[in-house]
Amino acid sequence: RVDYGSPAGVVDGKEGSDIRRSGDEAWTLNSLVKRHRDFKGRVRAAAGMQFLFCDEWHPQAVRGALDPLPSCTVTMTLAQFAWHIQEGSEYSVAGIRFYMQAKLNSSMLADIDLTQPPFPPVTTREQAEDEGGWQVSQTPRLWISPQGGVSPLHYDRSWSYIAQVRGIKRLLFYPPSANPNLYPYPDDHPLARRAQVDIRAPNLKLYPLFEKVPPPIQVLLSPGDVLYLPPYWMHHTENISFSISITCRFKN
Repeated sequence: RVDYGSPAGVVDGKEGSDIRRSGDEAWTLNSLVKRHRDFKGRVRAAAGMQFLFCDEWHPQAVRGALDPLPSCTVTMTLAQFAWHIQEGSEYSVAGIRFYMQAKLNSSMLADIDLTQPPFPPVTTREQAEDEGGWQVSQTPRLWISPQGGVSPLHYDRSWSYIAQVRGIKRLLFYPPSANPNLYPYPDDHPLARRAQVDIRAPNLKLYPLFEKVPPPIQVLLSPGDVLYLPPYWMHHTENISFSISITCRFKN
């Protein structure tokens, strides 16, 4: 039984959690580009491998309170993204790195099955309201990261599942009880839901309460693994290798 109050144990794809309907070969970057070349999606750009989410259209960001912005979003086709992330490519931009974080379109959704366990059974809106069932709260998203890409410590407000398709992803989790000692930005800040403290090199003079934070839970995701992530759990994500993942979020 899944404990919905903490990150659930990884479900091994060999036990039947493989979400790919079209087979293993359909979800390499090359095959995705061939089959969905003109697919357009959101890509986060940053000056380095740390992709800190920022609401670039937040009034404070527009007024220049964050100068420079830690990251920004651009729209690319899959083919353009594949060109840009190749080191030494004529299409690469010196010093700028890219991390695709795009909503899946109907063609890509037809490739995968998010209805089988460990994903929760989705109900109608009326059933969800009357019986406490589950509803999809966000279109499933495709995450493609170069090796070394980092998503710094943050939390989400919804119940999430991370399905690993390619590569190895490392996640560090902290329970919601630790959040005050991780110094999250205020809700009205462009970096809302992000932690101010850098867990890889914490500045204890600025963030002394970090010393009270317990060691994180560590999870390594391999192809075929699925991880359940409850709301408000701070998590830091590192892509140990080139990585393709799918996330789906639910409300209850």
